Amino acid sequence: MQSGGEIGGQPEPCWKRPEGPLNVWKVVEADDGTGNKVRVSIQDVPNDPAKREEVIQLMLDHYLADEAISSYMNEKSDPLAEKDLRVIWTYCMSHGITVGAYKLGESGQLLELLGVSVLYVCTPETNEEVGNIVERLQSPNQSKMSRVVGDLWERSDEEFNKVFGEEPHIAGWGMVVAKQFRGQKLGVELLEARKKIGQKYKIPATRSVFTSAISQSTARRAGFVSVFEIDYEKIVNDAGVPEFPGFKEKTLKIMARRC
Repeated sequence: MQSGGEIGGQPEPCWKRPEGPLNVWKVVEADDGTGNKVRVSIQDVPNDPAKREEVIQLMLDHYLADEAISSYMNEKSDPLAEKDLRVIWTYCMSHGITVGAYKLGESGQLLELLGVSVLYVCTPETNEEVGNIVERLQSPNQSKMSRVVGDLWERSDEEFNKVFGEEPHIAGWGMVVAKQFRGQKLGVELLEARKKIGQKYKIPATRSVFTSAISQSTARRAGFVSVFEIDYEKIVNDAGVPEFPGFKEKTLKIMARRC
């Protein structure tokens, strides 16, 4: 399958969701931090440059500071890492299945992005596209992370394929909820939306890397099971040197569920 064009200077992905209206997967309530209840729409991120930029800004502001490996590498202070991730997240969003948690206004308008799960569909063709992006990364930190996590992802293939099959599946490249809305199951809702996405587009499973105990607990609550796990102290390079010395988290897990 060949790419059919370009989006923002990047090749158009080999997989894109079919044309159609935005999907609203669920509407829930959350506390806005002042005791007031607000309605939150768990839905597709609109195919609009401003809405996609809102996703990138939320990820840069919160994900880089809070995700375990990004925080360890201090990527928030690495302009090249931010540039690399902007390219990666833009590519993922071009698949059209990234899920946002939006605060709704009284008439149902989207007021504010409270959380997001950046998603793409993993196929042999899109794996090649992702590989081409990774080869052009400019940040040594992001290059290292992509290399190490990519190797672990490949090590999870055998168990994942045995349990879930070798069909295309939904993969994630980061999820975050704004701090004032954490602890209200919005992360669980974002993960659970993958089941509905898979059912609608006939994608049988989903898989992601979860780098901290908190994210792994959230994934378990959303029905994910581990298909590969390794203690950080055992992640070493070819010379046997630890890749993440002094890392505060104990275990990295790659987890999956059926859609």
